Amino acid sequence: MRFSVEMCNLQLKAGRHFILEQPLTSRAWSLDPVMKLMITEGVIETDFHQCMYGLVAVDHLGPAPAYKPTRVLSSHPALAEALTRRCDGSHRHAQLVGKSACSRAAQNPHDLCRAILNATEVIKKGHEELVSYLTHCEETQEGSGQSLA
Repeated sequence: MRFSVEMCNLQLKAGRHFILEQPLTSRAWSLDPVMKLMITEGVIETDFHQCMYGLVAVDHLGPAPAYKPTRVLSSHPALAEALTRRCDGSHRHAQLVGKSACSRAAQNPHDLCRAILNATEVIKKGHEELVSYLTHCEETQEGSGQSLA
């Protein structure tokens, strides 16, 4: 976790973004480096339930959504917003019991990956629009003989 937090801090210092994800009940959230990251300016904390992103487990009744409450830290509002779905209570949950069930649940469900990719596209589009705007401003300033500095 120390290495992961170090990478998150490097991303922040470089003006880039990150997602740090762990199960809500993980002891990682109580580690000093993680707790310091949680209170860092620009870091957003959010919790979600993976059943709402398509995580499924199999129990004696068959396949069903698996609850798996999860916490993320992120450095961009679009990433945090994409990871806010909480169980709506419209389904039963299959418990994640046993090594194979837990191993499968360690892989992010397709809908969770899609939500992160969609948020990344929002960030990318916003960055491209900002670069285009700044380029336009520079060209306008150069044409008028003024400097942006």
